Amino acid sequence: MTDAPPPTPSQTPPPPPPPRSRRGPGALPIVLIALGVLLLITNLGWLNLGALLSLLAYWPVALIAVGLNLLTRGRYLTPLVVGAVVLVVVLWSAEGGLQRVVTGAAPGETVAIRHDLEGADAARVTFDLGVGRVRIDGAAPGGALVAGTIQTGRGEQIEEHYGRENGTVLLEIRSRQAQVSTSFGVDERRRWELSLTREVPVALRINAGVGENRLDLRQLTLADMSFRGGVGESELQLPSGNYAASVDVGVGSTTVRLPPAAAARVTVTTGLGRTRVEGDWRRDGDVYTTPGFENASERIELRVSGGVGAMTIDRR
Repeated sequence: MTDAPPPTPSQTPPPPPPPRSRRGPGALPIVLIALGVLLLITNLGWLNLGALLSLLAYWPVALIAVGLNLLTRGRYLTPLVVGAVVLVVVLWSAEGGLQRVVTGAAPGETVAIRHDLEGADAARVTFDLGVGRVRIDGAAPGGALVAGTIQTGRGEQIEEHYGRENGTVLLEIRSRQAQVSTSFGVDERRRWELSLTREVPVALRINAGVGENRLDLRQLTLADMSFRGGVGESELQLPSGNYAASVDVGVGSTTVRLPPAAAARVTVTTGLGRTRVEGDWRRDGDVYTTPGFENASERIELRVSGGVGAMTIDRR
């Protein structure tokens, strides 16, 4: 009797590999679409994004909700979340937030500017610029401290503060943006066209915004002057006289032009960009002095601090 061969194991096919999971695009496309729609309707003026972001001011409500959730050991998480959201919306709406979001900001308008000297023998003027093109000169009509127009942008408000201090008239004109700007570039319709007085000495302060600045101050009598650059191109034409001035360059190119016959001393602090000093100067390190400066009856003391971009001092 022969031994039977051992049984062969059944030839069962191997299990098929698990199907590959096809990952979808996820939430990124939805986020991009929602963000694009939000920015579009904001730029069209249908939505005030700044008012919507004002909801972030109520973040302490989240701390209260988290504390209550810890005290209740998470038993009332859903009611707490819903209650916190409702509380924030109620408080925000009571402050006018909902109305500001729905109605959006008012469209831009032309603001007429006129303030008189009213017998003052000196002036102190501050301009806090916004976004757009700026033109300032010394051609104000007789008796006027400043005159001109400002073409505002959507959501922009112009604040004017006028007063007196003994014989000096005080004026501040400031741009305030009521909403978060989501536009790229400078709106060409936004303009400052102002003329200052030539009749009394002026202490001038200018804080630049975003855009192109052209300041022709050659007709002014300056008591002192400071210019803080913003973003964009700036050109300042300074008068002769006896005064101190400072120019802080922002982001972009800035050119300061001095009268060829003016006695001046310029101290330059270099920034990240290049600096050029044109004209007839004696140089001692970062200090440039015109010939005969020490004996001149009228002298300009100019301090220039570089920023990001090109800076030019021109006396030719």
